[in-house]
Amino acid sequence: MAVTPEVVIDAVGTSESFSAALRAAGPEGRVHLFGLPEEPLGGLPMELLLFKELRITSSTGAPRLWPAAMSLIEHGLLKVAPLITHRFDLLRAPEALAFLQESRQQVVKAVFETWAGRGGK
Repeated sequence: MAVTPEVVIDAVGTSESFSAALRAAGPEGRVHLFGLPEEPLGGLPMELLLFKELRITSSTGAPRLWPAAMSLIEHGLLKVAPLITHRFDLLRAPEALAFLQESRQQVVKAVFETWAGRGGK
């Protein structure tokens, strides 16, 4: 018997990712929309929502949760480094932003870094 998740989090915010989240969630599960959509979500498989009796929740980052999240990261209980697929020097931000716009399929999370005060430029 296949195990299906009770909660699925869509942190991307596209129609495709939200549809995939609806498909992945188990019966009476919850789909949490965290990713900020750039446009209205369309073409969603509403039959999944209805027949699986799914609940949809959403949030924008809930500032009250940041201390708990930072504590989990600090204690090594939440691994975020594997999510970072690209790092950019803040001084090259315009170039990096152009790359990010053109390469959306390759990027999970990008980080801008500055080397000032670290012995760099």
